[in-house]
Amino acid sequence: MVNEELMKRFENQEEVYFENQSEELVFRSNPKQGFQAKRKGGQPFNVEIGNSALTEAISEGKLISMQEFENY
Repeated sequence: MVNEELMKRFENQEEVYFENQSEELVFRSNPKQGFQAKRKGGQPFNVEIGNSALTEAISEGKLISMQEFENY
């Protein structure tokens, strides 16, 4: 089930941070820059809409803070 708060933030074009726990990835959605992902200890990298890990993370809908994204 998709997290309604996550979808609301997408619709409001807010910067959103969320997690895919099973893939051990965190994501940042920026309306102007698209989606970025980050692995533990790694650097952010761009991901395309339709990426399976991104789609799964949206479905999980686990929101995180900007600080959690940065520290991941």
